[in-house]
Amino acid sequence: MSFRLWPASPAKPLSGQPSAPKAPTAIPGVDKAARGNFKITGIVKDASTAEAVEFATVSIIDLATQKPIDGAITDSKGKFLITNIGPGRYQLAVSFIGYETTRLDLAEIKEDKGEINVGEIKLNTDAKVLDEIVVEDSRELIEDRIDRLVYNAEKDLTNAGGDATEVLRKVPLLSVDLDGNVQIRGNGNIRVLINNKPSSIMAGSVADALKQIPAEIIKSVEVITSPSARYDAEGTAGIINIITKKNTLQGLSGNLSLTGGLRGSNFSANANYRWNKAGLAFNSGGRLIYAPFEQSTNRQSFFEDFSTVINQDNEGRRNGIFGNTQLTFDYDLSKRSSLTAGARIGYRNFDSDNLLRSFTLNSSTNVESSFTRDFENENRNNSLDFNLDYLKTFAKPGRELSLLALYSRSLGDTFYELDQLNNNLVLDYRERNNNDSFNDELTFQADYVHPFTEGIKFETGVKTVLRNVGSDFQFFNFDFDNQLFVENSDRSDEFNYDQDVWSGYVSLTYALPRKYAVQVGMRYEKTEIAGNFVTQDTQFTQSYDNWIPNVILSKEFKKGQKLKVSYNRRIQRPSIFFLNPFINYADSLNISQGNPTLEPELTDNFELGYSLFSKKFSLNFSAYWQRTKDVITSVLENVSESVQLTTFQNVARSNNYGVSLFGSVNPIKAWRISGNVNVYYVDFDSPTVSNPNANIAYNFNLNSSLDFGKGWSAQFFGFFNSQRVQLQGLQGAFSFYSLGVKKQLFKEKGAVILSIANPFARSLSLRSSFEDDDFVTQDIREVFIRDVRLGFEYKFGKSQNQPRRRRSRRIESDAKQGESDNNR
Repeated sequence: MSFRLWPASPAKPLSGQPSAPKAPTAIPGVDKAARGNFKITGIVKDASTAEAVEFATVSIIDLATQKPIDGAITDSKGKFLITNIGPGRYQLAVSFIGYETTRLDLAEIKEDKGEINVGEIKLNTDAKVLDEIVVEDSRELIEDRIDRLVYNAEKDLTNAGGDATEVLRKVPLLSVDLDGNVQIRGNGNIRVLINNKPSSIMAGSVADALKQIPAEIIKSVEVITSPSARYDAEGTAGIINIITKKNTLQGLSGNLSLTGGLRGSNFSANANYRWNKAGLAFNSGGRLIYAPFEQSTNRQSFFEDFSTVINQDNEGRRNGIFGNTQLTFDYDLSKRSSLTAGARIGYRNFDSDNLLRSFTLNSSTNVESSFTRDFENENRNNSLDFNLDYLKTFAKPGRELSLLALYSRSLGDTFYELDQLNNNLVLDYRERNNNDSFNDELTFQADYVHPFTEGIKFETGVKTVLRNVGSDFQFFNFDFDNQLFVENSDRSDEFNYDQDVWSGYVSLTYALPRKYAVQVGMRYEKTEIAGNFVTQDTQFTQSYDNWIPNVILSKEFKKGQKLKVSYNRRIQRPSIFFLNPFINYADSLNISQGNPTLEPELTDNFELGYSLFSKKFSLNFSAYWQRTKDVITSVLENVSESVQLTTFQNVARSNNYGVSLFGSVNPIKAWRISGNVNVYYVDFDSPTVSNPNANIAYNFNLNSSLDFGKGWSAQFFGFFNSQRVQLQGLQGAFSFYSLGVKKQLFKEKGAVILSIANPFARSLSLRSSFEDDDFVTQDIREVFIRDVRLGFEYKFGKSQNQPRRRRSRRIESDAKQGESDNNR
């Protein structure tokens, strides 16, 4: 068969862009009738860059009637497929925003069954159209995809001036406490990725790392609760993938934003330059936080024939600078291969000045002793990531090979110095503590995808992660006689920790009749660990193998309904936050220490999900059960009459049963309301901890946006978290709400945003309780939550839309990430 190709007249100016299809999609409104079994396939590309053009419209025109009879929309790789074509003479018409419409005459089809592959169809840029295009993003705030929920953060104007912590609070299935610790449906064992890759800024505390990412650079957040075998098995609750904004426009483009507020200030800058086959992207942002701090604690400890009471008041101020800078370069080596290289720098500088007053009372409530500690705390962390990715595609659509390499290094420095005054306010004790730590990771990964037919896809890959962690902690006492600090060798040591993980996987996705689909996979991971205390000359080793299965069965029904059943096993390895044996003595009555002998957690996840989508309404419901053994959790215990130690242990197991419901509705076109509710029951079981906790918890949020027209819009957001269930108690409930108003300026290139958070409450009292047979602790923290922010943003650059191939490959990490140390 033969055909010929020529450009048609320039396309008419368009004012919108079609929503992203999940697969080659038929065109609505054409005179579609099943006349035969002939197929027409092909791929649409940009004539100048040879890039696949996504969302292009491909129509089949009957030459006899000059009317379109069928069509499709190209997928992310520019592919299209049109079926049920009968004998006749036809023409293809291919169009997309910013391009000249291209027409293709086909040879006459005489058979009832067969296939024509037209190969590559190249579209030429239409400069006249480009000058008049107004691109309108029609994506919803929340998207429910086959294996994940997606929150499109860039659509939420109340995020302006915040950081990733505040963005994640609005994501369905997630809960984030006031310290920034994140949970998926009540489970904090998660894996956080940035653009499908791990970052060394997550190696220590996730809560601190999230403060380094400005909200303005976040495009979307993906919550993956049923990861397939191709993902690392790390993260027993699931995976959170933060996607940052990228610009695929030819030429120079970018944006700037600056926000000032009562509790913090933000700035971000993004610039993108693309020419032909190469692209360079730069983004940088930072956040300043400044807030007072107040906390009071009452602990009663019980012994055989007496009890003691500890009362403490702590007040001070905390200041921090968090930042993140990234540079990415990509280049198309050929029409089927590309190379991407990137570098990321993260930095954190957190200081606090605290005044801690402590009183020890006897059973008769008489004060036996008291002291006051004035201490300064400094916490520094710098991180580096370097990645090199190679992607090779083949003539067969969907077949691809990717090779990835990643090097990450994180350097931490924690320092505090304190002066202690006795009950007569006389200086009688001084100490200094310093802990230098590092986390090095080297990762290699190879993945291969092979579609056998349109409904059968096979995936396989291998990966290795070589991790080296170290901690050098030094403790100094002050010698008043000689007026100098002297190192205390009993409380100083150097700790080294090596963890190597080798893994491989296979996964098969199969489309069954009647809109059933099944995905099965198996992943194998081998872990080898070696630890060493240098000063004490103590070594330990561990080695274990894990088989990680996953199964997903889904069924699509009429009217946008879908039912899904899934099972997967996940593993959670402890990170340096949990392993570091450094003892923090800043509060001599409440000390904390990591545990280098921790073993990994293993979790079995069972989930039943149902979703319903219509033009004005969407609903997503899921019921789940998470069964975990060797749970890694914080444990409190008395080590003397007045001193309590917080450390981490593997308790026996836990069960988490719950249901979650997300819904959204558009009462009118300009008004959108969405909300999320999650209710779950947590049951701990431990032979080493008396009275392990079992309790119910819940959280919910509400998001509403309204477009007034003429560049004015407003948005409201609010959430409530009940008390969080922990092994030995409940952590305080809290709520938050905010209102933002936005006005677009300079022909929508600029905008001014005013947002107000919790205007009627200066602070929130966060009440927590912890208890065992030996103690009862009541803790109250005053968290200052009232805030007013004023922000400005400006976009620059040309509006030349040049769709790019999606790089779907990723590297993930596999160590349990720590929570903020503000929790008891």
